[in-house]
Amino acid sequence: EAHQQWELPPVVPEITERRMVRLQCPACGRPALADLPAGVLRSSFGIRLHAVIALLAGEMRCSRELIARHVSLVLGIEISAGAVDAAIRRVSLVLHDPWRELDQAIKHAKVVHADETTWLMKADPQLLWVAASTAIVCYRVDPRRTQEAAKKLLGEDFGGFVVSDRYVGYHWLDVLQQQLCWAHL
Repeated sequence: EAHQQWELPPVVPEITERRMVRLQCPACGRPALADLPAGVLRSSFGIRLHAVIALLAGEMRCSRELIARHVSLVLGIEISAGAVDAAIRRVSLVLHDPWRELDQAIKHAKVVHADETTWLMKADPQLLWVAASTAIVCYRVDPRRTQEAAKKLLGEDFGGFVVSDRYVGYHWLDVLQQQLCWAHL
């Protein structure tokens, strides 16, 4: 007979200190600070902590204050709501270019499954739009459920096929480009 029990390892924050030399330029007299090694953020938080904060904000949809509380209670790292917000902004900047690539790839896909659903942001109802091909998924948050929002998602000159619930926002496409989702039949 076997008995298995899952347990988490103790969480102990890892702190790495890097010291940089500041010297005065002999030519102009201005101070110059050595660079950090490649791949090291200027932030007090490492990439894994940034990833956890982004997960709590994006996937779990926690408030800045709740994220600060979780990070403190679970990871033992004291952090303010403002520092959480700054970390989220840094992650957003890093993800901006890859998101743009996904956005452009969806606009050129041959077949896209598209849908939209209510998405609350600070109790303000928005819509989370999704476009998925066989290889990629792209999300957009838009305040409205309109044809203009669908065009932003797919591109005004979208030339592929759209599988949807036949929401009228997609009716700017030719009828031969539209396929009714079997789940909506």
